[in-house]
Amino acid sequence: MTSPADWQPVAGQLDGAGQLGADGIVYRATFPRSDLNLSSYGVSGLVQASYAAFARYPTAASCSWAT
Repeated sequence: MTSPADWQPVAGQLDGAGQLGADGIVYRATFPRSDLNLSSYGVSGLVQASYAAFARYPTAASCSWAT
């Protein structure tokens, strides 16, 4: 389990974006996308975002992923 202080270097690089999950393992930062104009079934103005997630497991293993 990690604390928010453990993720301060990551938050600094992401301009403060992000939040540590309740499990204390995954830190996730969401970024709005203004380069897309989405619509579905005639409804426009849908919100689109991307995210980056980082994990540090109790075994000290780590990983990252993004969409």
